[in-house]
Order: sequence, then C-alpha cells, then structure tokens
Amino acid sequence: MHDCQLNSHREDWVVTSNVESGDGYSDILVELEEEGVGIVIEVKYAKNGDLEKGCLDALEQIERMGYGEFLLENEMNTILKYGIACCKKKCKVQLASLPAAFSAE
Repeated sequence: MHDCQLNSHREDWVVTSNVESGDGYSDILVELEEEGVGIVIEVKYAKNGDLEKGCLDALEQIERMGYGEFLLENEMNTILKYGIACCKKKCKVQLASLPAAFSAE
C-alpha cells in the first residue's frame, strides 16, 4: 500500500494507491473517515480513443474485482466509484450510478 499526496490539503482524507482490495489492486482509494464515504478510482488508457468505453471498462473492473470491499471493511458506509479514461490529451470521468454504488446500509 502506498500513501500519496493527491489531496494533501485535506488532512482528514486518507488517500492510497495500489491497495489490495477484493480480487486485485485498485488504482486509488480515498477514505473520508468522518463522513463514512469511500471512493474507488480506476484509470484506463483508451487505446482507440473511445473514452466512453474506457470509463465503462474501469467501472466494470471495480465491480468485477470487488475493489469496494476494502473500504466496506474499513467501515465506509457509502462507496463512490469513478471510472477515468484517458487518451493523449483527452480525459473523461464517469461516476457510477447510485443504484450500482456499494452501500453498507
């Protein structure tokens, strides 16, 4: 597990990368401990420039590999999932729809 300084101005956020979670290693996990919110971020390079497909592939990987499990084990009640796709100088970010988000409730 690696701590990174993506949000170093937010001392109450725990940001880690390459954390073993579920059946693999997630790109970035963020824990907002006081709010009980966890964020899973998966980044893909869209080789053919199809940013939409890249985002969907990233979100599907989060689900398939169970990357939210680590956050649920750390008592995060709500998990937000972000799929990010990049190709050269273009980037797209997609948030999973709320019904598909993990929830401990």
